[in-house]
Amino acid sequence: MRLRRPPNPGDHFRRAVAGLSRLSVTDVSSVAREWVDWAVSADDAAEAADAYWHLVMQVSTEVARRLSWPGRAEAVATSQGTAAEAGYWLLRAGRVKDAAVAIEAARGMLLRQRFEPALADLAGRLARAGRPDLHAAYVEAVARIDELQRGQYRGDPDRSGNALLVGGTRYWTGGVSSAHQAWSRYERVVADIAAVVDDQNPLLQPDWELIRSAATDGPLVYLAAAERSGYAILATPHAPDPVPIWLPRLDRSSLDGAVATYRTVVEQVRSSDATELPDLLKTLWTAAMSPLSLALPARQTLTVVAVGALGLLPLHAASDPAAGPDEPWYVGDRLAIRYAPNVRSALTARRVAVVAEPGPVLAVDAPEPVPGAGTIPRTAEETRGVERLYRPNCTRLPDARREQVIARLPGCSVWHFACHGIADPTKPLSSRLVLVDSDLPLRDILAMPTGRHRLAVLSACDSSVPDERRLDEVISFPGALLQAGVATVVASGWKVEDTAAQCLVLRFHQLIRQGRPPAVALADAQRWLRRATNADIEAVLPASHRPPHGLPTSPWRDIRPFDAPEYWAAFSVTGY
Repeated sequence: MRLRRPPNPGDHFRRAVAGLSRLSVTDVSSVAREWVDWAVSADDAAEAADAYWHLVMQVSTEVARRLSWPGRAEAVATSQGTAAEAGYWLLRAGRVKDAAVAIEAARGMLLRQRFEPALADLAGRLARAGRPDLHAAYVEAVARIDELQRGQYRGDPDRSGNALLVGGTRYWTGGVSSAHQAWSRYERVVADIAAVVDDQNPLLQPDWELIRSAATDGPLVYLAAAERSGYAILATPHAPDPVPIWLPRLDRSSLDGAVATYRTVVEQVRSSDATELPDLLKTLWTAAMSPLSLALPARQTLTVVAVGALGLLPLHAASDPAAGPDEPWYVGDRLAIRYAPNVRSALTARRVAVVAEPGPVLAVDAPEPVPGAGTIPRTAEETRGVERLYRPNCTRLPDARREQVIARLPGCSVWHFACHGIADPTKPLSSRLVLVDSDLPLRDILAMPTGRHRLAVLSACDSSVPDERRLDEVISFPGALLQAGVATVVASGWKVEDTAAQCLVLRFHQLIRQGRPPAVALADAQRWLRRATNADIEAVLPASHRPPHGLPTSPWRDIRPFDAPEYWAAFSVTGY
């Protein structure tokens, strides 16, 4: 039944919080949103900040604990935009740390069950306290949640035969009681651990110290566009407090316009005519990246948590309109950009990166995939180039088949895919890499046991396009691979010309082999491709890159064929 509105909805919500266990998730959301609507309409920043804080922190926990997996997915879809608005009102109220924490809590509500089995020092702390049994209980509780999470993607029924068909995808629900019991067990263990070590477990709910710990080796920024203004929340290695940066040109309406332009660009690239891309990159510079660039020293590696639809846009390729058309200046010339779905995934990626290298390399190509996907020329040349760079520690799978790939992936530290990629924004778990005999869909990757892998390079079209219904979840190949235990993912946001893609990824691998961090290596590889002449490219691809018949060799060798951003800006780094 509908709850009657009292004179102050905030008081009503506070009373409801006290009886939270007796309310359904729907009731909690309904009361919270009533409070938010009242506070925003009154333009009461303090009350709106408090309302959004409770909405984010309570509902994010309840979504995880109470609903079946498909139910959680649908609930999360209805909450999109909450993170950006919560951050805005908390900043308006002067609660900068809380703004960062609220955004972190509101992002990845579906994804956050896939975390490390324990904090890095948890086992030692509990052993010193005489309670190693709690660490074992913690690992067991996490494993149960992980099993339930992976089960939904396998499509396996549980013992009760509970299965559900959602949007053409078969899910294992595990039952509401299974999810609730798993989370209740996890929370009891966390409470016991907190009592012993006198600390809260940040994996249950984020706090500012958790966020700050992700910025110890480089700055981190939350970037968001709310209805009234955009903003950034910047954490830097040596500052105890976050820095708010208002971005008035990045409000929700401006973001909607930029996303519409981006969709046009994606279609233009398919027809080799990306005329609107330069203007989009200039808009991103003016609205968002210029203030960030000016706030940071040059040659920093900046981790960007792009909230909502900002995650669709190539922020790493924003260009300064004042630089002029002859010498375009891109943000990657000053800062190396890496993306993260949230801070929790960034920290996990950092831990994986420390323990995952060096290791075996797997190079996969599928030049003639399943019927209907179209032939891809020269993928064999690309994977042979990867093989040469990593020899003798590389296994190459030409004409790769699905079962071959699945069998090899767990044992390799570096993955390279040269194949078709197909993004399905309406059914993101069906987004897939296309192999010779069948597809490798996103759900199969999510169903894999969590491993420790240093790098995945997806030299495939549309391999970083996320689910547009749940942009705060960042359900995409990069996000899924981070969950599967890959520290760093390089992927593409649109279709890239074959020769340009091959040159870029091979140069990237070469720089990785020289010891450069992935974000720096990609920025340097993109800069190299912009400036590369046909002679430079011929040196990388001697078997295939030749002057067209009848064209004099000398002028052709000096041309820079891939300086336009459509050839290099699609690729980005996610993770560490």
